[in-house]
Amino acid sequence: MIIDRQRIETYSIPEPNSGCWIWTGGMSKVGYGICSSENKKTVSAHRLSYRVFKCEIPDGMVVAHKCDNKLCVNPDHLWIGTHKENSNDMVKKGRSAFGEKCGKSKLNQKNVDFIRSSHLSHRALGKMFNVSHANIGYIKRNQTW
Repeated sequence: MIIDRQRIETYSIPEPNSGCWIWTGGMSKVGYGICSSENKKTVSAHRLSYRVFKCEIPDGMVVAHKCDNKLCVNPDHLWIGTHKENSNDMVKKGRSAFGEKCGKSKLNQKNVDFIRSSHLSHRALGKMFNVSHANIGYIKRNQTW
């Protein structure tokens, strides 16, 4: 644990305005800090920091950021939760992908505006835009988009 603590302290710098400890070591493809732990396994830097400064992480749990900074390893900015709790936190903070931001979206805002103003049937609109008629209903009821 001493080596892991030193690794966190060596490869992070405090950011005075936010209080984040910014990871300066390796980074994953999705922007999280990564490093090797004492047992030579590659781990997320924020998970290592939580383990070193707070406690072990229960199986199946995630270490989430209060600050929403993927490179932050300040243990005071980290919390333990389930995947669902982390997802709910993301949605609550407005960081989830929706509308055109969603990588699987077949529609754009112009299409959705047309659908919402159209008097065509849900089935006809679904065929026109290659989506299900149920999806058209969700759009018209403002349940999606």
